[in-house]
Amino acid sequence: MRALNYIKNLKQTLKEFLDQLKLSLSLEKTLITDIKKDTAKFLGVLIGTNLDFKSVGTRITRAIKKRIGYVNITLRAPTQTLADRLKSNGF
Repeated sequence: MRALNYIKNLKQTLKEFLDQLKLSLSLEKTLITDIKKDTAKFLGVLIGTNLDFKSVGTRITRAIKKRIGYVNITLRAPTQTLADRLKSNGF
């Protein structure tokens, strides 16, 4: 929960910074998403992760899980929606 509060404060700080540049950030539209658990949608593209875990040992009866050294970020475009939009615009 501490991380969520940090991110909310960061969002407010970013809004104030953008205001100084005469840019805007809608606090209502700007969603905080944990991409380890869910995908985020940005400009029509879904952003997510593929966390890769492997078992590195055992303790009592359960496996100890350790994250492999990297996380795959995935970008998925809704290709059918994009194709429909292009078609409706004469492409």
